[in-house]
Amino acid sequence: MDATAQKKIEIETVHDILDDLNYYEILMLSPDATPSELSNSYKKLHKQFHPDRNKGLNLTDQLTYIFTAVNESYNVLKEDRSRIAYDALLNDGGLRIEETQLRVSASGSRSSDPLHAATNDNSKKYWQLALNDIERNNYSSAVLNIQFALQFEKDEDARELFQKELDKAKSEASKAPKSSHNAYKIRL
Repeated sequence: MDATAQKKIEIETVHDILDDLNYYEILMLSPDATPSELSNSYKKLHKQFHPDRNKGLNLTDQLTYIFTAVNESYNVLKEDRSRIAYDALLNDGGLRIEETQLRVSASGSRSSDPLHAATNDNSKKYWQLALNDIERNNYSSAVLNIQFALQFEKDEDARELFQKELDKAKSEASKAPKSSHNAYKIRL
């Protein structure tokens, strides 16, 4: 495999898993990293994923998203006050701070890709379950999972998409034949 193909695979892989990583993982650091380790990692990743340094790969959107994530991670973690607040957010189960550049740049791609519509971890979990249920034509379960996803989702665009899918799933669930056979029912 040539270096260009390998670089493309690396960029696509990083882009695909980026939304599941916290800021430390994006910068490939442990939470107890020193400021110099933070700076060194940032500089390395800044060079590696800068869109201008990788123009010939035709992956500008993916590189821009990765580059934005690297910058955002560094900007949050370099300041003591924001790093302490972020560590508290991580302990509460969050991955990203609210209203950051990464969320703003991701919102455009989310609107065109239902798979990545959810904006927080809890809604993402139930949304993925709902999409799997829809794929298996298990609409009654999809209805429940979409309702759970709606409870956790705060982004209006995502909520609108969830509501549309909920209406479709309810419609399909009402069309599905009801099974009257219960294999676990005790018969006397």
